[in-house]
Amino acid sequence: MATYKGIKGQTVSNQASDPSSANDAGLLYYNTASGTFKVVLDGGAPIGAWSTGGAMNTGRTELGGAGSQTNALGMGGNMSSPAWSAITEQYNGTAWTEVGDLNTPRRSSGGLGTGSAALCLGAGEAPDFAADVEEWNGTGWTTVASLPAVRGYMPCGTGSVTAGLCFGGGSPPNPTQPLTVEKFNGTGWTEVANVNTGRKGATGCGTASATLFVGGDPGPEQLVEEFNGTSWTEKTDTNSQHNRTGSSGTTSIATVYGDSYSEPASKYTEGWNGSAWTEVADLSADHGSGASTRTSASAAAYFAGYGPAGAGSKTGTTEEWSYADYAVQTVTTS
Repeated sequence: MATYKGIKGQTVSNQASDPSSANDAGLLYYNTASGTFKVVLDGGAPIGAWSTGGAMNTGRTELGGAGSQTNALGMGGNMSSPAWSAITEQYNGTAWTEVGDLNTPRRSSGGLGTGSAALCLGAGEAPDFAADVEEWNGTGWTTVASLPAVRGYMPCGTGSVTAGLCFGGGSPPNPTQPLTVEKFNGTGWTEVANVNTGRKGATGCGTASATLFVGGDPGPEQLVEEFNGTSWTEKTDTNSQHNRTGSSGTTSIATVYGDSYSEPASKYTEGWNGSAWTEVADLSADHGSGASTRTSASAAAYFAGYGPAGAGSKTGTTEEWSYADYAVQTVTTS
């Protein structure tokens, strides 16, 4: 009878308990406590689940977002009255606290960075647009170098306050969807390689040298492009459309979630493993045109946006995404 050692050239180890690290991916072992053979699987696409987090103090749509699940920033947005808000809130993983207001009220702006060091990028919906940029230092906002051109309709931001990208969104007239991409070095903006297809209401995640650009209008809303620091390349489309939605992670592992206009796509979450998209757990409620954290695919937050009643309702709902980057599976013969 053939043995595993004879086939694979190595023995099967005995383990009293299951491993607790993705570093053990690929390990086949015998669990002496349960009397079963088990294997550690790489998590691959971020297959996880959503849970309800703390609600924002002020419900709104079209706000900028930045940070992590335990240190997030929500900035500006549309509260109906007034339609352009300067309110900023910070999330500690449990609750939101109102902190220093933006210097200028904004809606449909973009965001990048962390909860302690962030940029709020541009603003606007026709006919009012802005190129203004403000920087958050953990305590208050300071006006810094403006974008080279006005940019609203929720432009994308990725990276940090010393190495950040701004792309996507809309500009007057009509609006058009600019192809141009600007990079921030902590002081000023420099134009870098254009995207292939301009889109407003898209989402992006990653760093200034490795970025995903997902969905948006006019799209198609499943279009994905990847930036390698030099140029943009079209990648595998998402399975569902994503417009005015959220994303987090890197070019090798990411999640994208929500859609502002379609049912049931408004709840869809998809995981990216560097080459393909997999539909995973849905958001628990519709809230398109919200904002998201960007720094991790395994621990993300999506907050605010339109409530289940549609465009007339503003929600402060926060949902938290988590997944394990490995899984332990019992080996069976069937």
